Amino acid sequence: MALLTILLTILKTIGIVLLCILGIVLLLLAAVLFVPVRYRAEGFKKGDDIEAHVKVSWMLFVIRAAVDVLKPAGGEVSVDVLVKALFIKVFPREEKPGKPKKEKPTKKKEEKPGHAYKEEEKHSTADDFPSFDNSSDGELLTESPEPEGEEHGYDEDEEEKKSFFKKLGEFFGFMYSLPGRILVKYRDFRDNVKDKKEFIADKLELITGPGTKEGVTAVLSAAKKLILHILPRKGRCEVDLGFEDPSTTGSVVAAYSVFYPFIGRCVFLNAHFDKEIMDAEFNVKGRIRIFTVLITALKLWFDKRFKALLGNLKKHGLM
Repeated sequence: MALLTILLTILKTIGIVLLCILGIVLLLLAAVLFVPVRYRAEGFKKGDDIEAHVKVSWMLFVIRAAVDVLKPAGGEVSVDVLVKALFIKVFPREEKPGKPKKEKPTKKKEEKPGHAYKEEEKHSTADDFPSFDNSSDGELLTESPEPEGEEHGYDEDEEEKKSFFKKLGEFFGFMYSLPGRILVKYRDFRDNVKDKKEFIADKLELITGPGTKEGVTAVLSAAKKLILHILPRKGRCEVDLGFEDPSTTGSVVAAYSVFYPFIGRCVFLNAHFDKEIMDAEFNVKGRIRIFTVLITALKLWFDKRFKALLGNLKKHGLM
């Protein structure tokens, strides 16, 4: 009876430990899926000065990252990246200062007198110097050039006849092979046009085929949901814009007025018609929830319209 009690106690302890581990795993998984990743970006451009700062954090700043981009007027671009987990710097890692290495003194080899060189230079032989003729004082012996032999004569008329007949034979050979070359070019052109027709017909069948339009609609709908989820929730962007030609500034203002109902609450355009300027200042923040991204991707993957689109792409050799 005592043995059974001990066994049940051990099993109960193991079960409690396993349940605790399972609870911790589920808690971490829920935190990863439901706790959003928050981001914030701000910066400005004034003249030639450019400055931008991006901050990303997760789980109440348990993991955070920052990217700073600076470009002063007339200077170079500098980028600083910092990643921390709690209070531990993950990137860039600080290198611990090491102990300086002691350099061992090198002993110079003493040269013994009389042994500076192992090999002596060889004296040049008498063949390296020009030889003198005994019969004349101080005159060098030079090889007299052999008299050039007389060129063999040839019949110019005979050579001209040979070249004429050779060119005539090449001309007749070209004219004989010309119809065959034209026929080969025509066949190549016909096969090329046929291949192009088949390619265009295949792509038209893919575009107008069953399930393609519905599949593209499903992909665009999922992409729209993801973009709306990732876009900043709050933000403000103010732009001072002016060109040398006032008509160009007016064209930009006209284009801005088209999109004003969609971006008018967060993007403000200050048009300058009397000077050339291009300055901006922005401040946006938003969040990304991994659960939303994962659910959207899974819905698209199991959608019959998307599977039909994949089947059409595989059928036409695009995947």
